[in-house]
Amino acid sequence: MTAYLYARRVATAAACCLFACAAPALADDHDAHHEHAHAFETGAIRVVHPWAPATGANHGFVFMDIDNHGGADRLVSAATEAAKTVSIVGMTLTSEGAVSHIEIGAIDIPAEHEFRLDPAGVALKLDGLKGPLAKGGDLDLTLTFEKAGEVEIEVEIEAADAKEHSHAGHNH
Repeated sequence: MTAYLYARRVATAAACCLFACAAPALADDHDAHHEHAHAFETGAIRVVHPWAPATGANHGFVFMDIDNHGGADRLVSAATEAAKTVSIVGMTLTSEGAVSHIEIGAIDIPAEHEFRLDPAGVALKLDGLKGPLAKGGDLDLTLTFEKAGEVEIEVEIEAADAKEHSHAGHNH
């Protein structure tokens, strides 16, 4: 083995050891700087990174990932004290570039599957907001699944122009 290859292997091993020792500290630091919970569970359903763009309007939208680790289920409704009503809507982009939405009712969450509520697909629409959704704040929301039942979640309010949760791609 050449000296170059030997030095490279030693450096790689040292980097791996450093990462292995630092990873728990980095994870603790992440948790210390983020007060918002990122995942909520009921039965086989796990709701990850619920978020909403900030708005001062009378309505707003909520997005999240729903991981189903069991049999098929359905998201049948949602409710919050922060709005008069919550409906499940399909989002589309019109030819003029405006966002349009239509109420679609309950959504199927296939067995052993992930379903994403995002600005380019399905969302929860909050109508009759009782106050603005301010960046950095949160709102409590109850999701009701046909089989898994209810789960209380905390929705993190992101910037008004956000297209995804600020931790998108971050695993929990």
